Amino acid sequence: MNEMERRQFIKKGMIFSVGFLTGGVLLLGCGNGQKEGREEVKEKEGGENGKDPCDMAALSANELKSRNALGYVDKTPMKEKRCDNCKLFIPAGDKKACATCPLFKGPVLPKGYCTYWAPKGV
Repeated sequence: MNEMERRQFIKKGMIFSVGFLTGGVLLLGCGNGQKEGREEVKEKEGGENGKDPCDMAALSANELKSRNALGYVDKTPMKEKRCDNCKLFIPAGDKKACATCPLFKGPVLPKGYCTYWAPKGV
């Protein structure tokens, strides 16, 4: 293998690796935890299998672990950083019984906080 072939091999390998990793990240981000269509209606009407979407007991151990990993707490330690003034906060709507966040499942309290807080309007 001469010098030029080796460089092309390395270059193509790097391009393939970057493409592969980018594709994986995009696939993981698809949906972003949001459900559409019939599943979304089920969730708004009381959750899957009739479970209350605001009931913490309805969350699995992995879902609770995800909330904890993001540092979510029901009461903010910093009065200027609350869920209700975060751009990710989704307030309770007409058919939804509680506020939510796209980062994790389960109820979100307006005076709560997580480490991914981002100010509205920025």
